[in-house]
Amino acid sequence: MRDLSSAPPGGSFWPDGCSMEAAGISLYRYQNHTAADTLAAIGNVQAGYNVATLFVDPRYFTGGFGTVMNALVSWVVSNGGLITGVGSGNTAEINIPESYKLSQNYPNPFNPTTKISYTIPKSELVSLRIYNVLGKEVMTLVNEVKNAGTFEVQFDASNLSSGAYFYRLESGNFVDTKKMMLMK
Repeated sequence: MRDLSSAPPGGSFWPDGCSMEAAGISLYRYQNHTAADTLAAIGNVQAGYNVATLFVDPRYFTGGFGTVMNALVSWVVSNGGLITGVGSGNTAEINIPESYKLSQNYPNPFNPTTKISYTIPKSELVSLRIYNVLGKEVMTLVNEVKNAGTFEVQFDASNLSSGAYFYRLESGNFVDTKKMMLMK
């Protein structure tokens, strides 16, 4: 990876692919869609804050995003900036999942709550439903568009009888089902 820098008019230097913006702009999160890549607004920058924007053209960039983020965070910190919401220290890693995954619930068996984790590699409609042994849907935990990432949902079965249940994740063409045991 090359160490590139740019100089804005009347400003300091920053790594190539980065820009500093003042308050009053909208923040956007990258969403990878099947037909087109888009940006979806996620909020507005409040007065007193600046935003470092990182952009990378995937057609020309073949490195890891962790390296790019570490360079951006190091630059912000060395120029007197404060990083919030990234973690401890001055490094950051972005982990974009490469595949779908539905994890086994934990704990299992459970009484009356358990956690179900799943991972999706791109932004799309996600459905997570609970079924009894007869195949009847007893609850919908998730039914919305989610961005790429790993998610955890708590399932509360207080109103259900003891026994075996199945949870099914559907997202795009991915479908997976797992079994869990409720023991009261």
